[in-house]
Parts: sequence; C-alpha cells; structure tokens
Amino acid sequence: MDGTVRIVEVQPSTLEERLGDRASDEVCGWLDRWWPLDEPGQRAEVGITRETWWAALCDRVGDGVTLAIDYGHLRSRRPVGGTLASYRSGREQALSLDGGHDVTAHVAVDALAAAVHGSLATQRDALRELGVSGVRPPLSLASTDPQGYVRALSAAGDAADLTEPSGLGGFWWVLGRHLSSAL
Repeated sequence: MDGTVRIVEVQPSTLEERLGDRASDEVCGWLDRWWPLDEPGQRAEVGITRETWWAALCDRVGDGVTLAIDYGHLRSRRPVGGTLASYRSGREQALSLDGGHDVTAHVAVDALAAAVHGSLATQRDALRELGVSGVRPPLSLASTDPQGYVRALSAAGDAADLTEPSGLGGFWWVLGRHLSSAL
C-alpha cells in the first residue's frame, strides 16, 4: 500500500474487486472535509454526485423550501465500515454489487446540508418544533368525549412512532430555504 486514495472497482459478473485509478483531487478534497480516512484500506462513500444533484434541485426552487429526509450520519459518527446495503424484492440481503440488487448507502447529511447552506435536524426535533409531541391526551377526556379521546390517543401513538429516537425520529431532515432574487 502506498497511501494513495483509490476508487474501488467491482466486476459485476464475478463480484471481484480491484483498486482502480487514483481518486481525483475533488474526491480527495471531499474526503478530507467530510469522511477523513485514518488508515490504509479504510473505505468511504463519497457524496459529491448526490450533493451536486441536491444543490441543482434546490436551485430550481423559487420562493420556498426543499426538504430531504434520510437515515444518515454525521462526520463525527461516520461508520468505519461504511453503510452500503443490498436489497432485493424489498428485503435486505447480504451486500452484493452484482447488478441484480438495489444498493443503497446512508447519506452524509452534514455534507448534504452544507451543499445548499441548509439546516439540519433530527425528525424528532423537527416535529417537536412543529408541535408534534406524542403526549397522551388527559384520561379525563375519556369520560367527557370517548370518541375524541380515542382519536387523540391514536394521534398521540402515531406521533410517538414518528418521534421515537431509535426509529423514525432518528431520521435526519435537511432543509433548504430559498428566496427569489426579485425580493
């Protein structure tokens, strides 16, 4: 190993991997900023294409907001082994880059937010900011308005599911605000 950052290439028919060309200066710059490599052989998932696409999409919005939601990660907690995962027919499978599986990777959400000078929050925090709490309705409502109590209890359960930090509440929201130049 010479310490050179390289692109890993995969031959889909055999799944054999080999080290390809040296990574470009753009890729190395992205890695230095967003996913620093600490030791030879360590892998990273570069998000330049995703961030470029997101910025272009956000640029198309006049007055308004864009919102991306993902089960991503922050630089301070990048997974050492990466996040690549394979799916087939909607079910997670052992990682396979054979071209017959859907492949996904978690988003480096801080890098995505920086690409559009956006803000970042967990779904739990964002929904709480919007008034969604998951707090149970007062039990006294059950005796004065039983149907209303059941509806409120159901809504509280849904809100609790959406804000549970180890579940959906752990998703990240990347928000971009846009104002037209005419203002």
